[in-house]
Amino acid sequence: MTEFYVSPSGTHTGDGSANGPWDMATALAHPAGVQPADTLWLRGGSYVGNFTSELFGAPGNRVVLRQYPGERAVIDGSLEVNGRDAWYWGFEVTNSDPDRMSPRPTGITVFGPDTKFINLIVHDAGNGIGFWVPATNSEIYGCIIYNNGYVSNLNHGIYTQNALPSIKRIEHNAIAQNFGYSIHAYTEGGSIQGWDIRENVSLGRFLIGGRQPVDEADVVGNHSFRRRLEIGYNASVTNGRATLLDNVVGEPTRIRGEWTNYSETGTLDGATLDTVYVYPNRYDVDRALVVIYNAAGAATVPVDLSGLPLTLRKKYRLLNIQNPLNEWHEFRYRERPVSVPMTGWTGAVPIGHPEALSSGGTLNMRTFMLVRAAKKAKGSRPRSGGGSRKTGGPTP
Repeated sequence: MTEFYVSPSGTHTGDGSANGPWDMATALAHPAGVQPADTLWLRGGSYVGNFTSELFGAPGNRVVLRQYPGERAVIDGSLEVNGRDAWYWGFEVTNSDPDRMSPRPTGITVFGPDTKFINLIVHDAGNGIGFWVPATNSEIYGCIIYNNGYVSNLNHGIYTQNALPSIKRIEHNAIAQNFGYSIHAYTEGGSIQGWDIRENVSLGRFLIGGRQPVDEADVVGNHSFRRRLEIGYNASVTNGRATLLDNVVGEPTRIRGEWTNYSETGTLDGATLDTVYVYPNRYDVDRALVVIYNAAGAATVPVDLSGLPLTLRKKYRLLNIQNPLNEWHEFRYRERPVSVPMTGWTGAVPIGHPEALSSGGTLNMRTFMLVRAAKKAKGSRPRSGGGSRKTGGPTP
């Protein structure tokens, strides 16, 4: 298991070492020295361009492209993923073009099978992530996806299709204020079958349906505050199996079409809850998705994090998922509930757009991504603000 390095100042003639890092395009072309189980570390800074990855590992021995600890690595443009058996972990994908009236490229376009997209931040792209049929048995996990789309069209946080026997997994993501749907599993003539969609937060519309049948869809433990789940699309289509279990919604589920095997149990109305949900991160013990329902309208809510393996007396941050690069609540963990303010949070204004998009996340419901507080490092933004709410800093 060899470690290689990628840097905004890297070159195609480098050897991938810490002192001779590759540029992004060279690293993604899968240099000859990269083997299954190797890791490519992205050093902090901005990687400008539209990149294509051919990285490939082997079953059980993935290649990992990961942000270097404590630094902020940003792809400013887009990333297309081919290859296979590769994990993409912890970095940021955006588009700084201020022209919001024209089409924008998809942040991450996924064709590679057996790939994973872990703990990323994807914002201000066209579609956030395009997750397509060739990406069999792949996963989007623990990502924050927001402010994607452009005003003359309706792009989505995650736009996806799939064909059996592949199962696509979408889990523990926080998807907020996109110009279209949060999750849009839709097709005209392709396939939308084989889903495991669980414990995501959707501050926008959520659809699994199209002009072809839905089948083998598990929708479990998701949060669609002030919105409904939309299952099925065309009234004349006969769909297969969909199982909805323990979802929290704002409106009753909209069901369309005929179904051979449809069940929905345990659905809750989020507007009536005073409950905190904490979802540990499968890949990072210092990370969790935290969903706070606050029907009582309390100014602060105690959040019990004792079920997580956090480190005593270390600093952590609860990132506001609607503005994660600029707003968080910072605290030092002391094995007692954390008092989290429910007021004063804002949505990030999309690049090139005059104002923040309207979405959920009010006094009655807030969503945060818990991360370990990182020290200020090269490639980070300056910090400002005071009290418990601070701005800037390296992307977790």
